[in-house]
Amino acid sequence: MKRGSVWPLLLIITAFLLIPAGYWYFGYRASQNNIKGAKTSEIQNGLFATINSNNGTWDLNSYLCKTKSECLESAASGVKLDTQSGGKVSGYEVNIVYQAQWDDFSYLKLFVKSGWGTQGRIFTVVDKGVVTGTSIEKINSDGSQQQVVLVPIKELKNGFYKGAEFSDK
Repeated sequence: MKRGSVWPLLLIITAFLLIPAGYWYFGYRASQNNIKGAKTSEIQNGLFATINSNNGTWDLNSYLCKTKSECLESAASGVKLDTQSGGKVSGYEVNIVYQAQWDDFSYLKLFVKSGWGTQGRIFTVVDKGVVTGTSIEKINSDGSQQQVVLVPIKELKNGFYKGAEFSDK
């Protein structure tokens, strides 16, 4: 009986076992310094507002006001901060991050209106949140009553809080 060389067998073992094992080992070690996936929130101060919209699009409007009376002049009174929009959602949270530039103001005003293409729906405040001194107010806007939430800015400097919850139910 004639025996052949061992080299073809060693090449097969090397190709199918050692190369993938080495690739996995060195790839695993390299990835230890570059972990991807879940990320913790880096938000230090501010609040989150919760939106429940069963019937279409919505706009969360935020304004900064120096006084309570300035906030209550109209829905659009004060300095426009931001408008964030979305569609049909349940329990959707929008982060509003405190900025040092807000120190010149006393109140953050929040309200939700129906968005483009779904006018006529009314959003009400289901919960004003946990920020001390927060109030729910009503403003006449476009011939109807608009509920707004006024949040004292000085309270937002000290942590990240559950803010108001709005719903069109």
